[in-house]
Amino acid sequence: MGFFARLGILTPAIALIAGLAAAPASAEEGFWTNGVSSLGELKYKPGFSRFDYVNPDAPKRGVLRMSEFGVFDSLNPIPNKGNLALPAAALVYETLMKPSLDEPLSTYGLIAESVSYPEDYSSVSYRLHPKAAWADGKLITVEDVIFSFDKVKEFDPAKAFYYQHVIKAEKTGEREVKFTFDEKNNRDLVATVGQLTIVPKHWWEGADARGVKRNVAATTLEPVMGSGPYKLVAISPARR
Repeated sequence: MGFFARLGILTPAIALIAGLAAAPASAEEGFWTNGVSSLGELKYKPGFSRFDYVNPDAPKRGVLRMSEFGVFDSLNPIPNKGNLALPAAALVYETLMKPSLDEPLSTYGLIAESVSYPEDYSSVSYRLHPKAAWADGKLITVEDVIFSFDKVKEFDPAKAFYYQHVIKAEKTGEREVKFTFDEKNNRDLVATVGQLTIVPKHWWEGADARGVKRNVAATTLEPVMGSGPYKLVAISPARR
């Protein structure tokens, strides 16, 4: 399983911080921050190990039962098809950034180790954490991020509208990906891209236990693989 969200522990940053109100220099100039905020400076400084509300000594293992109204017929978060099993998807998959629950409109690196954006907010770049990994042990790559972005825009009209001003995602380094916008000075776009759910390209382009090639555009009840703190082991369609 991925090593990130087990206790809400986040990644160390590698640069000084600045809120969106005081944007850093461009990614090309090498100014990277551990998070972004729409309301001034961030509460948590570079190198913090956990949010203040997280209990590092919380008990491990056990049974937790949660309920949800309705039924589900898919575990695939990419296409706008079927009824997604939301609680499971939220525990299995992760995003580039993670919001803080004890400060407003602030997000910090999760799969992304750090973030950078220019003064005119015309793009945003993410540097992936070097230890970010899928449940099978393979490292999360820039290709996974680009695959997730391209496929969600292709197969989910709602998300295509949500990301309409993000015109492309491109690899700019071994662990760096850049999203370019079609407009400038829209601060919300920097945080919006950080909400992108990342799925494993190699898993979706592979085959299931029967040898059938998977289809990222279709619904599925096959236990999916992610980078989050939990791994799916059993599915009872529409029940649990």
